[in-house]
Amino acid sequence: MNHSISPQMEWRPWKPKYGGGEPAFERKEGEKGTELLIAGSGKAEDIGAWIGTMPVKGGAHYRIAAKYVCSGIACEETAVLVQAIWNNTVRKTPFRDYIHHRRRLEGGKGELHRIVQAPPEAESVELYLYLRQPAGGCVVWSGIEAVELDPHADDSLISRKARIVTTMVRSDPYPTTVEQNLAKKLALLDQMKDDRPDLICMTECMLDANCYPSYEERAGNALAMDSVPIRALADKARELRSYLTFSFFENENGTLYNTAVLFGRDGEMVGKYRKTHLTTGEYDMGIVPGRELPVFQLDFGKVGLLICWDAWFTETARILAMQGADIICVPLNGDGVPHHAEHVWPARAFDNGVYMVYSAAYKGSPSSIIAPNGQFLASVAGESVHQTVEIDLEKRNTLCPHLSVGLAIGEGKVLYFAERRPDLYSRYYTPGKRD
Repeated sequence: MNHSISPQMEWRPWKPKYGGGEPAFERKEGEKGTELLIAGSGKAEDIGAWIGTMPVKGGAHYRIAAKYVCSGIACEETAVLVQAIWNNTVRKTPFRDYIHHRRRLEGGKGELHRIVQAPPEAESVELYLYLRQPAGGCVVWSGIEAVELDPHADDSLISRKARIVTTMVRSDPYPTTVEQNLAKKLALLDQMKDDRPDLICMTECMLDANCYPSYEERAGNALAMDSVPIRALADKARELRSYLTFSFFENENGTLYNTAVLFGRDGEMVGKYRKTHLTTGEYDMGIVPGRELPVFQLDFGKVGLLICWDAWFTETARILAMQGADIICVPLNGDGVPHHAEHVWPARAFDNGVYMVYSAAYKGSPSSIIAPNGQFLASVAGESVHQTVEIDLEKRNTLCPHLSVGLAIGEGKVLYFAERRPDLYSRYYTPGKRD
């Protein structure tokens, strides 16, 4: 059964009892339904919202959405917001969720939307349609809905489970060959058949490790994307019906990159990422840094890629997460600083509300899978080993009482982004400048 908010639903204006400025409210009924206006008075402290309530079924999934048109607002991300507060009479403590996915529509409109599961004990939901500190601007809300979804009609909207694999494969001592390294990697992949993996992360520059006497010769023998070793790994991805990512030194028409390629279940390339933060040694090899931080849509979620040194820089994981990445895979040679792997790796997951998958080549840095709450789900080290973990991308594993939301339960992975202050940061950040 579907429940949706009707234009006749009772809406009430709200502002803080003390402070909050003097926002103005107006409700209009037209051919296209209810329109709810909030206008700032010109004071910086103006805060107001329209609040509407509807009954819900605990544990059911809902698509909540609200369209808006705003004017005179410098930063929509901080001023125009929607929250859902799930209330109950049993547990008392409500859940407070942001409806935070934002997209642009035709005609200058925007929309905030999210598919979200009501807490098991929820009995009703209050929708807060906010205007926060608009400094004289205004917003008009319309097209507001909260529709219950049928999990049997489209399970992909609700269940997003996937089996993720991290690996550690050490190359044979020098001198070895690309062919020997490839055989070792293919043998490890064969061991995963019974795991039925969905995404496999392998290590950095794993095909030519220990093959050449110098970095110069390693650069001179960089592989093309259509070379035999790369195609062999793509074919293995197809055989396993799994996504597969790893890094290699790529030669594209004479230009050298450290490239992480992502192959799909059919063995075709989904995309590639080129290492953006190069080491001094890579610059000396003639490697060129990448210029993009892409995110790739897979059939169970969105994946971003980083390579080794990239992950030491806080901006990289944050940018991928802001683009919607659920998982960030990091092929790496080795961390080199054990306490960095112990403390910073889970911090990257926690700060960004994502799963982090690190696959290293050396025992000093265990290959790991880390949940969005910073918990290590897998940690493996050895000559040629792997570990598989099933994750559920819909699982709320960053819930915390009183986390920003007062006497309620908040979800970190959403709050970290919904409550950012890009309008503030831009005043202090100039690319390349450090006093």
